[in-house]
Amino acid sequence: MKTLRFSAALLVAGTIALFSSCQKDDVTTPNSGLTVGGGLAVTVPDGGSIDLSVAGPYASKTKGTVSRSGSVYTVTNFAQGTVTAPADSTQWSNVASTYYFNLATNVGGDSVNATTVSYTLRFTGSANGDIYAYSSTYTLNYQDTAFATAKGVTTIAAPGGKLGTNNIYMGAVLVSAGTGWYDYDISSHIVTAHQPRTLILKDRTTGKAVWKVSITSIYSNSTPNASSSATNYPYYNFQYQAL
Repeated sequence: MKTLRFSAALLVAGTIALFSSCQKDDVTTPNSGLTVGGGLAVTVPDGGSIDLSVAGPYASKTKGTVSRSGSVYTVTNFAQGTVTAPADSTQWSNVASTYYFNLATNVGGDSVNATTVSYTLRFTGSANGDIYAYSSTYTLNYQDTAFATAKGVTTIAAPGGKLGTNNIYMGAVLVSAGTGWYDYDISSHIVTAHQPRTLILKDRTTGKAVWKVSITSIYSNSTPNASSSATNYPYYNFQYQAL
């Protein structure tokens, strides 16, 4: 079984290299017949959930669940890959180097082809820890406000359109400060979502905030399986809501 590893190297200069538009018409009652970005929106019942391994056009390469409470959607253990792990059917033996998720259709996506756009968010880079929005439609921004109250009014653009590593620590000591969605401890090799930080996707043409997203964890069941060098990643857990 392929095992991913976080890595960190402190260089002489002190640089660290490591784990380096379509809005729902009715958010409260999603329209299962709405055609958005390469497929029909999959209805998630209020108070219920769907299994990503059986929903949507890319179900065969996707694992995880999506649940809904009112207009807020919660994604649990999202990952894409091939060959289900024999010891745990919720995990992959071969993890994809890039994940795609479509906020408009509530399911896993795929890369862009000549005729369709089938994702909103792209997760790539080391351990799939760098997040991008589909750049032809959206700009990626953030605001340091709790997800529940974030409105996307006052935001900061993601540097280079990417949010990955934020602060790097060695235990409690700050080693390097950046701008991203997660903090990384190079002594324990554990990643923690930087809070409160909410990702805001804006329409590239109008500048209007369209989606807000809060990443809560990159570990399966939102908990590292060890206090040091945990291996149960990258399994994304996040919330999203249309604005």
